[in-house]
Amino acid sequence: MSSHSEDESSGGETDNEVSIVGNQVDGAAPTNLKKRGRPIITPLEDYKDLIVKLFSTDNVPIMEISRHLNVEHGLDVSERTISRRLTAWKVPRKKVRLAPTQELHDRILFHYNKNLNDSEIVAALKTEGIEIKPRNLARMRQKLGMRRRSRYPEFREFSDGEEELEILETGSRPKPPATKAKFGAGLIPQVTQFVEKYMSNYDGSHDFNHIRRVVGLAHLIYNEMKEDPFDSSELDLHVITLAALLHDVGDKKYLELGQDANTLVLATLLGLGAPEDLAIKVQRIVLGVSYSSEIQDPTQVTAMILKYPELAVVQDADRLDAIGAVGIGRTFTFGGAKGARNMDETLQHFEDKLEKLEGMMKTEPGRQMARERTARLIMFKAWWQGEQQEAEGLLKRS
Repeated sequence: MSSHSEDESSGGETDNEVSIVGNQVDGAAPTNLKKRGRPIITPLEDYKDLIVKLFSTDNVPIMEISRHLNVEHGLDVSERTISRRLTAWKVPRKKVRLAPTQELHDRILFHYNKNLNDSEIVAALKTEGIEIKPRNLARMRQKLGMRRRSRYPEFREFSDGEEELEILETGSRPKPPATKAKFGAGLIPQVTQFVEKYMSNYDGSHDFNHIRRVVGLAHLIYNEMKEDPFDSSELDLHVITLAALLHDVGDKKYLELGQDANTLVLATLLGLGAPEDLAIKVQRIVLGVSYSSEIQDPTQVTAMILKYPELAVVQDADRLDAIGAVGIGRTFTFGGAKGARNMDETLQHFEDKLEKLEGMMKTEPGRQMARERTARLIMFKAWWQGEQQEAEGLLKRS
């Protein structure tokens, strides 16, 4: 009988980890064989030079080295075994983790703000010619301060146009059960700090002082509605506060390149540790505040207020700050910042938008305050026109 030293194992191993059997005599059973115990060891010393060359010089992955040995040399060796042998042979691992570029950071942030999860970001980057493993992406995302999240298909409930609105109105799609927002007490201070820095890039018509006034007006409306025994609206003051603070984050008038207005608030709140349901709710409310959005599709805003009554409060508060004495100041500030040709052009904004806001108020306290502030607008406009006529008259007589 021929030697089986390449296929079977005795009780011990040599330093080269090659299996050995005891001396055998024709017709006699081999000595020192163990029927149980450690598994058969595959001899790799004879292939050491080949393995090291493939790994270190040719940069062949361990998985491919394993396949090559098994197919070309008839071995039965696993990737794990090869990895252990490389370690035992003290072969240095050549793969070096390169520092990510700013361009890669920007692309990850861009896709994250589009509400994509990790696997979707990896796929999107691949279409751009950027190969990255999911675990590496997760590591970079964490360093950038972005929380891991799942995909939110329900988030687009009000952003897909008439089809989604029809589904909502007909009731063919069941609504998710309402859940009360739960979050740490530190979220609102964090959001306030973020918004103050974010709004510092805006002109004086949309600065942080505007945000403070909107929050204050929203609280005033909330308190008056709460004291009204005939008002049955169920409102969450914390949601109102967050939506009022964030209502101009993602404003299309000031949106920066690469930012997505539809998900910027969502991404911000998630990054600050807010629960998913709260972040989605506040983002939806913020998207519904816009005057132009309501002009384009008032039915959609009405449907949103039925689901999120806090929207009515924040919307009224924002519009109240656009009229009255403060609104007059903001109108001229905005006109100057945007390069209006003259003040008459800015004054035309009164008729085009501001005087219409009273009829668009959703809450009773909002309507009462809007009535008084609109009267101030009209009075100011009369003063303006009177002074203009006086000045023009003097010019004509001279």
